[in-house]
Amino acid sequence: MLLFLTIWTLLIIVIPASINAYVAHKYPIPEAFATVIESRDGYHNKWDLPKEPTIQKFKERYPQFSQYEHPEGKPFGWLWYYAMQHMGDEEAAKDAAAMKDKLRERDKTSRTLGYLFPSIHTQFSLNSLSRSDMSNYLNFIHQLELFYEEKRLYFYPKIFENVPVSTEDWEDFTLQYTQDTRTVNWLFSLLPLLILSLLMLLGARRPKQISI
Repeated sequence: MLLFLTIWTLLIIVIPASINAYVAHKYPIPEAFATVIESRDGYHNKWDLPKEPTIQKFKERYPQFSQYEHPEGKPFGWLWYYAMQHMGDEEAAKDAAAMKDKLRERDKTSRTLGYLFPSIHTQFSLNSLSRSDMSNYLNFIHQLELFYEEKRLYFYPKIFENVPVSTEDWEDFTLQYTQDTRTVNWLFSLLPLLILSLLMLLGARRPKQISI
């Protein structure tokens, strides 16, 4: 009984925690903190900088807005304000991309090691079935970025041209949803568990020699 309890503790607690610690050590993600800092600094620092360089970089990124100009002699303008915000995001883009790459590597390594341990593999399989795994999270972030970009490009011209808010038909903006359309790979989900079950069954049926 004590042996079974020890095996259960190893499979359910010790080994998963050890793999998690190993993966976190192999793929550290300082970019998660750096993304926040660079995004905030990239935005806030521009309050004290000349406006034209920020606006010029924004126009290089979005040439379709080249015809808009900052109001001459005024300390504030919507073009500069949103250009400043976007450039903050641009300055953090490299770290944000690196963070996503490391999250993918963490997920890939954990799944590979999970093939050796049924408890870990089962957890990953259940996460995939419930659409709550890392791949689903990264896909949601990607869809959210596309949604954000679509809305920005729609509203920017209206903001820059000072179009009255009352002219917009806000009933057209309803809740939008994203859905993970990946299919479940039943072979990779069930095969490791079937192989392990078969090996244990063969081991249990193996004839034992009894010494007298």
